[in-house]
Amino acid sequence: MNLFIEFNGQLTPLEGDLSELCVHEATKYAIHGFEENPDAVLEDYQLMISHVPIEPCLFQKTEGQVKIKWNWEPEFFSGLFYPELYYQGKRIWPSTKKTNGVMVDADARKLTREHFMQMIEDIARISEILFSLSPAYKKTTIGRKGAKLPLAQLELLNEYLEQIIRAVEQIAKNPRKKLNSLRNEIPLDQVKQMDEQALLSLLTNPGKWVKANQIPDSLKRLAQRTQGYLFESVNEVQKRVSFDTYENAFIKGFLLKILRLTQQLEGILKQSLNALSQDLIQKSIALRNLEKVTEYRKALQNSLKLPFLQEVKPAEHLQEVTVTLLKHPAYRRLHQNYLKFLLGLSPIGLETLSLSLERTYQLYEYWCFLKITEYFVQRYQDESVDASTLFTVSPEHGGISLRLKHGEESCVQINKNLKIYFQRHYNHYASNDQIKTGSYSFLMKPDIVVEKVEGNQRLTIIFDPKYRVGSDTIKAALGDMHKYKDALVDKDLNRVVQAAFILVPNVPSEFAIQERYLPFEYKSKHGFGVCVLRPGDQSGLEEIEKLIKANDLL
Repeated sequence: MNLFIEFNGQLTPLEGDLSELCVHEATKYAIHGFEENPDAVLEDYQLMISHVPIEPCLFQKTEGQVKIKWNWEPEFFSGLFYPELYYQGKRIWPSTKKTNGVMVDADARKLTREHFMQMIEDIARISEILFSLSPAYKKTTIGRKGAKLPLAQLELLNEYLEQIIRAVEQIAKNPRKKLNSLRNEIPLDQVKQMDEQALLSLLTNPGKWVKANQIPDSLKRLAQRTQGYLFESVNEVQKRVSFDTYENAFIKGFLLKILRLTQQLEGILKQSLNALSQDLIQKSIALRNLEKVTEYRKALQNSLKLPFLQEVKPAEHLQEVTVTLLKHPAYRRLHQNYLKFLLGLSPIGLETLSLSLERTYQLYEYWCFLKITEYFVQRYQDESVDASTLFTVSPEHGGISLRLKHGEESCVQINKNLKIYFQRHYNHYASNDQIKTGSYSFLMKPDIVVEKVEGNQRLTIIFDPKYRVGSDTIKAALGDMHKYKDALVDKDLNRVVQAAFILVPNVPSEFAIQERYLPFEYKSKHGFGVCVLRPGDQSGLEEIEKLIKANDLL
């Protein structure tokens, strides 16, 4: 069976090197299979893409040739997908042990892979800046006589290390592996089997032949014809199973990251014991923690000695989320614990947050909020700046965590009058002092709200990120903006929303939308329209600042 993927009406083979082949999320593709099999039965074929069955949409059998077509639509995802075809339970494609991966990238009409990675880096960097402005920052350490104990990191180890170690031990029973082909030059008498390339080299370079002393049985007939002259040595292919895969490199890098953290904690606790010599209670606590961290260090060192990790080169960062990390039970469990662990470290470390890498539209919403927040903190902050409600510090959250998620309200105070909210809740209007603003229809939760309160005056601008840039999506989002402008009121039923805009990562393709809703003059006049905000482009933020100024919030 030969498999092809259809691009613009042309069929591209799925065999061989697929490094240049890249498909896009949320796009439909057709996969075609062809085979000479007069006895073929459709039900006996099963196409699996990363262990997910794909249903066929077309089956034809003409003069013994089988033609099958499958429709495949990658979800919101960036990473590798692995197609495999089975017939009567036996894998028939790929024909070799090697599994070919198809790269699926973010939709090119919206954001490139570089933009995608830029958003992740921005989120990690901005959250660290906002965390440093938060009172929560002061709660992460307890100092005594100059010694600091990073309690949040210790809580993370208590919470997740046992699960991480267990996942690694489970993986060690059947780790991901690959077959490497190594070509080594060895003496002729040690050759076990000649491949075509080595034999061709032997026959086409007679000038390098020498009188052979020991001749393998497989080459004796050739040696008779060449009067005993053969190569002195031959390049022989040796195939070796290797565990140095991307997923295993991720595991080793993660374990080393935790080990370095554990060793750092161990050193801090040892220093604390000397500094706390007069405080027996604190010294006892530090001693118990030291014993615990020492156990953690030994467990990590034992895990790193597992045979399958010995040849593996550690990965410094998680560069992509492969299907193995998402689908394989043990690898998935380790990846989930990795995200949970980094959720607590990211504000004080260099790693990204636990965001959904599969759901690009969520990532875009988080990025828009943090990018706008950073922009206004840098320009308009005063001594009132506070990002404390963005973070939680508690054992049940594994230490420090960023409270950015759907349905949960968070706020950053820029200065004494200006606030920026994520997913702000506007409950049903009630005429009492408890609800200063609300909806007179039903609960509303716009993604980004910029609010200025000065005296009795309350001014509000709403931004709603939309990752999809199709005309239907944009028109529906603009309808929501009308609802916000009309239904959100103060306790005296005065409307509080001066302007409402949707944010998109690229210029919409429909000319009518470009012509009407994108011009700055239209947006400033009506307090309504579409703004383009994309990674690496400062102009979108500058336009947002102008629109906020035009509505007297700055």
